[in-house]
Amino acid sequence: MKRNRNQSGNKVFFGLMIIVAGLVILARQVGLLPALNLEENWPLLLMAFALFLGIKNRFSTPAPYILFAIGLFNYIPAFTFTVGNRQVDSEDLVFPVLLIGAGLIVVLRARQKSRWMETPTDTDIVSENTLNADVIFGGRKEIVTSKDFKGGRVRATFGGAEINLLQADTSAQSLVLHVRATCGGCELIIPAHWDLKNEVETILGSVEDKRSIRSSEPPEKRKTLVLRGSCVCGGIEIKSF
Repeated sequence: MKRNRNQSGNKVFFGLMIIVAGLVILARQVGLLPALNLEENWPLLLMAFALFLGIKNRFSTPAPYILFAIGLFNYIPAFTFTVGNRQVDSEDLVFPVLLIGAGLIVVLRARQKSRWMETPTDTDIVSENTLNADVIFGGRKEIVTSKDFKGGRVRATFGGAEINLLQADTSAQSLVLHVRATCGGCELIIPAHWDLKNEVETILGSVEDKRSIRSSEPPEKRKTLVLRGSCVCGGIEIKSF
């Protein structure tokens, strides 16, 4: 259902773009808009498209920034200046400036990820059958001991959460855990005899299954943990001990 909603949203967005393009052409045909010289004004159209795309995605992906930067660099008139005895052309600076910006983004995200995945400072023992953990600008560790665990939700926003399910059990054949990591990280430690089904949607994030121990249990004793939710500019790790 969630995937169908996303596909429907993309179709609506594409349809709106077609409607906007039609309105612009109609306005030009009736004289409400002056004729645009695409050869000179394509950077403006690219910047407008970048803003439209960014609003749709809530600027959660790098695409709007990249498209806007390309349009801006091409819209600003070329100029020259002198550094010492050397004359520098502004067009020669575009590529190194983009490289510097990309490098800064990589460094900042790496430092943020290392902070997200640090060991949480607060530890709670959860005996309830349903998990409900919210972490904002901090760290937290939840140890679930319920013997009839039914899943729940975990939200990590600019923080790190560690969910330990090694002592948990469930009477159900499968259970669902909703995880949302937004500029944060979540570490899940699950029993070795549990199977994992990943349905998390990622945007500039990752879901890594780092389990090295897999016990062989008969099918009737195996449990399936279904992960759903989203991971935006963050990381989710699954482990077993």
